[in-house]
Amino acid sequence: MIKAERVLRELFRKEETDLYTVMKNSKLPRNFVQRFLRRLRNKGLIYGYRKIRYDPFSLLNEWIRIKKEAMGRMKIKRVEIDNDLLRLGGRFVVSGSIANDIIKGREINSLGIIYSREENLVLKESKNGRIIFFDKHAFSYSFRYRGYIIAQVPQICVDLIIEGYKEGYKIFERWIKSGRSLDKVLRF
Repeated sequence: MIKAERVLRELFRKEETDLYTVMKNSKLPRNFVQRFLRRLRNKGLIYGYRKIRYDPFSLLNEWIRIKKEAMGRMKIKRVEIDNDLLRLGGRFVVSGSIANDIIKGREINSLGIIYSREENLVLKESKNGRIIFFDKHAFSYSFRYRGYIIAQVPQICVDLIIEGYKEGYKIFERWIKSGRSLDKVLRF
């Protein structure tokens, strides 16, 4: 899942890209990227070879499918992390409902999904805690807002939908219709 998400983050960065850019920025081996892109092409989700293009909504749904399937197979780690710790030193990227709460200026009450680049963090596990994934690439294309590092918009949308919030589709649609403007998303 982590490798696939890296490729998908790169695809969503721009309306069109190419194999070399996806490989370079995802820091993944050429053969994995080519195989994954071939799979997406065979499903009709991307098209073009020199310039890779895609339907954003179909590709978003594929990302959701891939993530749900992977989460069903993997052991999900849930941890207790208070909101102040999420802000400290850029150690975490927040996504899903946590990011949504921060952007909307609401108190963070949700469990949500977070990402860290440090796999050896000592965190208290809790069956009712926040879901944590270890993926330093999640920091790519993230942005700082109100003291937090927020994941890129498509990642937030995927994680919102995974958490059961259909609002992720509306946010994604607004982002696409605005020409991928972060400004428009921050004013929802």
